[in-house]
Amino acid sequence: MEISDHLAKGIFFVSPAGDTFYEIELMLGEVNADHGFRCLDYWARERLKNPNSRHVAVLVAEDPLTCVARGTAVYLEHIEDWKDTLESDEDDF
Repeated sequence: MEISDHLAKGIFFVSPAGDTFYEIELMLGEVNADHGFRCLDYWARERLKNPNSRHVAVLVAEDPLTCVARGTAVYLEHIEDWKDTLESDEDDF
């Protein structure tokens, strides 16, 4: 992979074939939502620039376990608000 020559802040890699773009956010230290939103923002902007290519948002966390635990806690705190987004395989049983 090669690093692309984008002027925007962030880390961007392009596959050797040039058909897949990786928008990468590096999260060092304390976990916060800014990194996740920034990663998705890079991903969305790059998709607009290259709509016919595959794009992968990558979030690299220094402490992934804490990141997952906090994300799960936020989801559980709002489960009543987001219950309509849950999928179920209940029909398969």
